[in-house]
Amino acid sequence: MILNGQGADLSLLIWNSSISILVFSFVCYLATFRQTVLFTLVIALSLLASIQFSFQPSFDSISIMGFSKLMLLLPLGLGVILGFGLFSESIQKRFLPLFTLYINFAVLAKFSRL
Repeated sequence: MILNGQGADLSLLIWNSSISILVFSFVCYLATFRQTVLFTLVIALSLLASIQFSFQPSFDSISIMGFSKLMLLLPLGLGVILGFGLFSESIQKRFLPLFTLYINFAVLAKFSRL
């Protein structure tokens, strides 16, 4: 790719791609074998983002929308799914109708935003 007479740095592209593949592989491993660690990581990242957002000196509409989307996706999206997976089988069976309703509402809300 040539941009303004300069070529793309191929080594940087390969470096970024390999880091992305490693991070994706690590998250897939956590999702498969260590759901508790992934759930803790999701909640910790959400708390870190909340603390960072609350100490921001000024708030514009773009940052507020970005933060609200992050909070809807991380703890209320991925966090709920991971948390439900951590429950025992008897609790999962008991709360499956509520979980199904929650997921259906989330999907409808996502489609209504499009």
